[in-house]
Amino acid sequence: MNKLWPVAAYEYRRNVFKKSFILMLLSVPFFIAFSIGLGFFLESRQDNSLPVGYVDHARVLDETRLSPEVRSRWAAEYS
Repeated sequence: MNKLWPVAAYEYRRNVFKKSFILMLLSVPFFIAFSIGLGFFLESRQDNSLPVGYVDHARVLDETRLSPEVRSRWAAEYS
């Protein structure tokens, strides 16, 4: 039992102070931060203020609900 702590300290130093261990230890928080940053970036790119509309090729929707400029364009295309 006398040699347990020196052996444990030796193994700890031998494994923990390797470049590969330190690299892997630091890569996990970096990967998490990168994933969160990428998520924020992609979410910010999705803000789109362009209008959304319907394409009514079957003329099922009510024409009276269209704005005047859309109604004139719609009438010119489908008449």
